[in-house]
Amino acid sequence: MYEAYINNIYIIYLPAYTSHVLQPLDLSIFSPLKRAYRNWLNRFLSIAINDTSVIGKRAFLECYYQAKSITLTEANIKAGWRVTGLWPLSMTKPLMSRLLLKNANSVSTPKPNKAAQEVAVKMQAFKTPILDCGGEKQAVWSTPRKAKEWSEQSRKFATTIKATPTERLFLRKTGKALDEKTFELAACKRKIQALEQEVERLRRTKKRKVEEDPNTTFASIRTISDA
Repeated sequence: MYEAYINNIYIIYLPAYTSHVLQPLDLSIFSPLKRAYRNWLNRFLSIAINDTSVIGKRAFLECYYQAKSITLTEANIKAGWRVTGLWPLSMTKPLMSRLLLKNANSVSTPKPNKAAQEVAVKMQAFKTPILDCGGEKQAVWSTPRKAKEWSEQSRKFATTIKATPTERLFLRKTGKALDEKTFELAACKRKIQALEQEVERLRRTKKRKVEEDPNTTFASIRTISDA
């Protein structure tokens, strides 16, 4: 505090629980800084995986340096002070902040009228679609998650509506297309697993292991230096 005082730096204490509307870093710096850091990190990792270079603290320092040079500018810093109302001084800015107004004067949920209740009942009926044939409810349909479920429901559907040969052919073609897409998805999953295992293998072999002489208890300085 003394160092700040002799250098004409004024310390401002923000009231408790108000940093989300009064902290300049929260409103104009942190969000673009994190966004820029993520972009540089993705770019760095894509290069690092290709040439198997070491990542870690070096990646953080490099990506943070690039993100900082883009976002920690004089214009962004001044914008943070301006939007909080700290300078130029404006009491309206924090008091009219959407972060405060969102939780203020909460309105109780109005009780739905009769028309709204009828609409809600009709919408609820769409969640469990029922095939009505001849005035009788025949079956309740659900979204098929597997090819087997699709086959069972298509067979039931064809029997219920007494499908024509053309309609049955269409259902068989649709089922075949679903089987092909399921097979492609399984193949893609296996390929992704193989690639993930390869990346993990490359990540584990980045550091070379020191080859110890079996006739000695510890690795020599020369062996460590060569490795």
